[in-house]
Amino acid sequence: MKEHPFYSEEQYSSDFTKGYADYFEAVAKRIDPKVYDPNEKTEQVINTIIKRLNERIPIVLEGNKKCHEIQCPIKSRFWEIYSTPDRDEFIGVMISHLEEIISKNHLDRDIILDRMAKIRLQISPDRFVTLQYVLQNFKWLSSDPEATIEARWGLDKCSIIAIQLKGARESISFIQKKYSQTDPHFAELSIWSQHKIVDEMTKESQKNNCAIGSFIAPFE
Repeated sequence: MKEHPFYSEEQYSSDFTKGYADYFEAVAKRIDPKVYDPNEKTEQVINTIIKRLNERIPIVLEGNKKCHEIQCPIKSRFWEIYSTPDRDEFIGVMISHLEEIISKNHLDRDIILDRMAKIRLQISPDRFVTLQYVLQNFKWLSSDPEATIEARWGLDKCSIIAIQLKGARESISFIQKKYSQTDPHFAELSIWSQHKIVDEMTKESQKNNCAIGSFIAPFE
């Protein structure tokens, strides 16, 4: 306490978000309690998302170039430089916050999406995506610097589906071998969560007509 006299555990309280739409709004209101017009808030959040996406573009391009010249395995120096999990998580939080503002204030989502469809992001010298596309396909963006430009921006859904299916199946196999005897309750819960991923990705693979072979076979 002597070293950090203003330290507070307030943010960890179960009541911290009471009366607020989400954690983001609870923090924002404590910093700036002014009541803003919902349309103004929407504009501010959209501008922040655009800024963060534009900052992401050169990192993805440089990472794609570097990681094709040399490998960038996870946790390597170049992986740390060019992967974007934390950056993408923040963008995802902002997108969720935007959806919350739209829903809570009964704003016309279609009008907002139409506006976003006119905002183009140049992700490579010869390719653009719209802000609307990113909003609607954010979960397909890859943070892996070794992924293709298409996969980094959610344009190659089938590859991401295959990767997530493979990862979930490998996790199930590992959990079964490691914990089925020593901690069956943990194993059951963990395997159940991985099965949800398998089920979701299998449905997505069928919806997107992905030819990903054995990855979409039912898991025993």
